[in-house]
Amino acid sequence: PIITTVPEELNAFYIPRQPVEKVYELIEQDLKEAENVLPESWDGSEGSWDGANQGRTTKWAAKTLLGRVYLYQKKWTEAAAKLEEVVNSSRFNLAPNFGKIFDFDKAYNSEAIYVINYKDLGQSYLGWIDDIGVG
Repeated sequence: PIITTVPEELNAFYIPRQPVEKVYELIEQDLKEAENVLPESWDGSEGSWDGANQGRTTKWAAKTLLGRVYLYQKKWTEAAAKLEEVVNSSRFNLAPNFGKIFDFDKAYNSEAIYVINYKDLGQSYLGWIDDIGVG
């Protein structure tokens, strides 16, 4: 189902399934809007997120995801055009050492188009439990 507003009653959750084409249409519309309103980067330059917001999504992440959505739909021409915008932007490059891009301290490297921030607690992978008072 496609739900674009907050349902106000329980029955509003029980709507029929929409055709796949309609779902992709909404995804494309959302990503095109995001592309137009998101900043270029999070480096603190004019029109960007400030450094404290590093890791928030940018227009380049929206463009890349839109290109991927076009690929899933076999819209080859649109996919190529959208992804070429990213490649030709000169904002991203292949890292000189492929192995280093997976290092924790290299998350924001020249290949990183979209990075999800994680908090390093210096503990086991379950260390996040301590943050919420469970552990």
